[in-house]
Amino acid sequence: MGRGHCQRAERACARSEGAGAPVSRAKRGVASPERVSSRMREIEQVGPVRARPATENEERYWDRLVRETARPHLLQSTGWAQVKAATGWRAERFIFEDDGGRRGCVQVLRKRVGPSLSVAYAPRGPLCEDERLPDAVSALRKELARDWTVSLVVDPEIPESETLTRALEIAGVRRSPVYVQPRRTLLMDLSQDSDAMLATMR
Repeated sequence: MGRGHCQRAERACARSEGAGAPVSRAKRGVASPERVSSRMREIEQVGPVRARPATENEERYWDRLVRETARPHLLQSTGWAQVKAATGWRAERFIFEDDGGRRGCVQVLRKRVGPSLSVAYAPRGPLCEDERLPDAVSALRKELARDWTVSLVVDPEIPESETLTRALEIAGVRRSPVYVQPRRTLLMDLSQDSDAMLATMR
């Protein structure tokens, strides 16, 4: 979702100052429609979420900022950005904030697809509370539009919620038929022999 004329989202998995300042943590698990709706009404009182490029100091302490969000993830770390740099992806980092302060962050990986065009992917991002996600994606799309980004893919780890899904759709986010990251995790007993483990994977 987002870009140089970022008018549509290629994907959202909606089943989507100062380093060290705490960011409130969202309770993990299935978000009830009542909780999501209530939190969205509260958020309206402090104004919309805005996205801005991370400062030099925030870049320096990026991994700390990631850990302080509602859902920290390895794929939003500086280490993952270094891994992806080997295949031509360049990391850009943004902070989400509203009138009440910082509300989250996101690391976006960009890759050139033409002389002045690029695609963007935020693996397991944006990192913010579920209820702020629609505004966060919209704000990120607007920010990326400055540099001719032709598509933005996001796949935040969020619980199933019809209320949140509708809010994302209203924000212009559409679900992609293609999933970049695995949708499920398989826990295995590694003490089994190889045949037993392979049988479990089927």
